[in-house]
Amino acid sequence: MEPKSDHKIQAPPRTEVAAASHPKKAIIAEMKRQKKEKTGKVYTPLKRDAAPHTTINWKSPTFWPMIDMAARQQIGKPNLTKLIADLRQRDPRFNHLSHQWISEWRDKSVVGQIEWSKETIATVKKEFLPGGHQTHYNVFVSFFSDSDI
Repeated sequence: MEPKSDHKIQAPPRTEVAAASHPKKAIIAEMKRQKKEKTGKVYTPLKRDAAPHTTINWKSPTFWPMIDMAARQQIGKPNLTKLIADLRQRDPRFNHLSHQWISEWRDKSVVGQIEWSKETIATVKKEFLPGGHQTHYNVFVSFFSDSDI
């Protein structure tokens, strides 16, 4: 029998974690590649598409359910450092998350437990929508005024 080793699981690089939190970019790049290859052309990604993500979207469907569940499981006075340690124990990708982010997302008026602010909840809801968040508004604008019609 082999002795147990205290080998820690290494956290993936920040760019890999960031890519996992932005799955739409990979899906769109794959769709573009397939479309080009279908027409018989060689796909070369744009510089912007080939650049790795550097920011991690913690409110994405990849990470937020785990963060919310760990926060709800805390008993007693909220301890953000303990919460982060618990998340890191569950998944090494959380080594890139700090307690300052959790503090920023909390509703400061609630003292006895971790409750998310209205802004945080709104952002999370946007991230869970099928198309992500909308970036272009009023693309098709009518050239006619109401009196012309």
